[in-house]
Amino acid sequence: MLRLFWVPRGVSAKEGAYVRCPAEDLLRIIALESVLNGTVVIAEDLGTMQFYYDRLYYHLYSSYQG
Repeated sequence: MLRLFWVPRGVSAKEGAYVRCPAEDLLRIIALESVLNGTVVIAEDLGTMQFYYDRLYYHLYSSYQG
């Protein structure tokens, strides 16, 4: 969620690029929608980024390491 690899239509993957995403804003929106809809969010935690885990914990997400 922190960055996505985008490839424009009609070109090869070599011409793609990583695009940073507003991860903190997205986590807040998902957390708010979860509360409003009475749902639980479970995020996959690959264990590779402590920052990501900290943000998930802050927003009260459940995490899953698979």
